[in-house]
Amino acid sequence: MATMPLLHRALTAYARLDRAVDRAQAAAQGILGGALLEALHDAEQAALTARLYGVGGPGPTGLFAWEQTWFQDLPAGRILVGGAGRGREVQALRGLGHPVDALDPAPGVVDALLAAGAERAVAADYADLVSAVLDGAATPASPLTGPYAAVLLGWGSLTHVLGGDARLRLVQACHRLCPRGPILASFWLAGSAQAQAPSRAETVGRRLGRTVGRLRGRAALAEARQFTRWAGVGAVLTGAEVEALGRGVGRDTRWGPEGPYPHVTWPAPQSRAG
Repeated sequence: MATMPLLHRALTAYARLDRAVDRAQAAAQGILGGALLEALHDAEQAALTARLYGVGGPGPTGLFAWEQTWFQDLPAGRILVGGAGRGREVQALRGLGHPVDALDPAPGVVDALLAAGAERAVAADYADLVSAVLDGAATPASPLTGPYAAVLLGWGSLTHVLGGDARLRLVQACHRLCPRGPILASFWLAGSAQAQAPSRAETVGRRLGRTVGRLRGRAALAEARQFTRWAGVGAVLTGAEVEALGRGVGRDTRWGPEGPYPHVTWPAPQSRAG
């Protein structure tokens, strides 16, 4: 029985050390994340995000309840899924009988998208899609010519398009590819569970990052952004910014029910009253 106090002290010391390690790890991640937000250029942040998604786990599987309803109501025809990951939405849409094209910039996902049922899958980001559709440039996304019955900007991917002008051009490209069908987008929304207040460590990291950024010619950030180690860099959008994107292509904004990510549908202009 004499060993019990010793065991208790050892377990208590271990628990304290474990908490100290967790706090140190969180602080280091906060400092690094804040520095990356301020020091890296937009293209570097986008590449980092794609890489993190590429080395991450399999992600969610199956559809959420609101997605099941939304997918069932889609018009017949070919669907484009952007930010398609490993094919969660692709597989569900194929199960409903839709031909599906897909794109994602993460390394190594094309085979997974084809296995999920995509007829065409390309390793491309939204900048590639915009350049191909709006500028007629030859990019990895050039095979995705449309027209499409609907466009899905998959699983929070709109939030990883950095800069308001870039997001508007993406929506314009989607509208051109899908002039008569709905566009679905999800994102990090200010005031929602995805929008985290910066920690003290992140604030320190941002100060350091701004110094490095100035030396690298990095302009000061013009929008709210955050970094997570599993999802990279994303913009935190306001409701007004989201609705302005829809108005930019003559579409109303319909906010969806609560889900893991806030999301909206931009219906085709002629279906506003539907």
